[in-house]
Amino acid sequence: MRRTLTLAAAPSLFLGACLATGQPAPVRYFSGEAATPTGARVAPGAERLRVRDVRAAGHLKERMARRLSDVEVEFRELERWTEPPLAYLERALLEELFERGGLRRSEARDAPALDVALVAFDEVAGPGPSVHVAFALRLTGADGDSLYDRTVERRLPLDEPGAAGVAHSLSLALRHAAAQAAEEIAGVLAAR
Repeated sequence: MRRTLTLAAAPSLFLGACLATGQPAPVRYFSGEAATPTGARVAPGAERLRVRDVRAAGHLKERMARRLSDVEVEFRELERWTEPPLAYLERALLEELFERGGLRRSEARDAPALDVALVAFDEVAGPGPSVHVAFALRLTGADGDSLYDRTVERRLPLDEPGAAGVAHSLSLALRHAAAQAAEEIAGVLAAR
């Protein structure tokens, strides 16, 4: 009888010994924004713009995402963003539009309104790994007519392997895409 108790307890003792010696891997956090030079260029007669809504796809939250195919995304449990990617997009776009792009921010109802939806902020697996940033923009006039409706995308190759390389490449892709979007929006507003 004594032998049966010892054999029954052996698996749990072994499991306990294995768990006690190993340390769980730490969660690592990464920033998705790169420092850029700032400098306001807003002229007195600058075009007004109201930023109405900025949102993100439901899967773009704290965990870093890796796109395996058009329909499959995996999440890295131990690699996370310091903030949701939406915060990086909003800051980059606002800086490009208002600090560097020469537009004047307004809350007036008669100002053209911009809606933004982040749809991709992912590492893309496969041969030649890369990153992909995409966000949809919709600019409407005070009358509700669409002035500009486009998805801005930027893909860049991974400049170094690992999560730090993904974060760096995504921040660069985001900056390029935000600058492109701000330039196009300023052009549409100036042409009105």
